Amino acid sequence: MQQHRILGAFLFKKYGIDSSFFNETYTPSQIYVRSADFNRTITSATSNMVGMYYNRNGDIPGLDYPAENGWPNGYVPIPIHMIQQSVDHVSFHFCVMTKLANPILSKRKMCRD
Repeated sequence: MQQHRILGAFLFKKYGIDSSFFNETYTPSQIYVRSADFNRTITSATSNMVGMYYNRNGDIPGLDYPAENGWPNGYVPIPIHMIQQSVDHVSFHFCVMTKLANPILSKRKMCRD
């Protein structure tokens, strides 16, 4: 998680601050996050978004995140989108190729039918 948080901070600096490719505050129309439907990949994506958008100066309590006790100050939750593995042709292309090339590797837990 720490590595992904650091990566998110790097991406934010490079594309949000240095090049102004996207806004410095989270804008749903600019950022779409997709993950394979595994806990580890969802956690990695969330950690990246924490690195990019957690506790940034432009975030407004009560507008960008809840202004209430118990909510982490500056935490803007970013949606992580997932798709069923059976129809996910982006995240699971490895499994299709593995099943064709090597039947032993295709028995791995991540390659389901």
